[in-house]
Amino acid sequence: MIELVRTVPAVLWVVFAALVFLVLRRAILPQLGRLSNVKTPVFEATFAEQMLDEAAARIRDGAPASARERRAAISRLEHAAHIVKRGRILWVDDNSDGNSALTHLFRRLGMTVDTARSTDEAMARLNERSYDLIITDMRRDT
Repeated sequence: MIELVRTVPAVLWVVFAALVFLVLRRAILPQLGRLSNVKTPVFEATFAEQMLDEAAARIRDGAPASARERRAAISRLEHAAHIVKRGRILWVDDNSDGNSALTHLFRRLGMTVDTARSTDEAMARLNERSYDLIITDMRRDT
């Protein structure tokens, strides 16, 4: 009986949320495609597809990330620091001058970042050790 009393409020919230959705679905469904993130006091989710599309568009336009966007990225990384700590990244880029800020940030978070300037150099590093993440520029000729 006590367990039933404890679960009733949770069940009522689910029923309430379902009813609200059913009543307002015609107004809600068209807006879901425009949804980019959900924030509550205990939960935050950002939809990566939209973020990646926006980042790609900014790169194509040559526009740098805003201070707000940089702060948001750092905040997300800090929240994930306990997960990524002691992680290993291999960053493959023949023109790595623009990567120093991110490389420094990842190292500050406790990650090991190895760099390679060519595919051959990257393959040699992969034969030496394993990596949790490999970041590379879009075109890899050699």
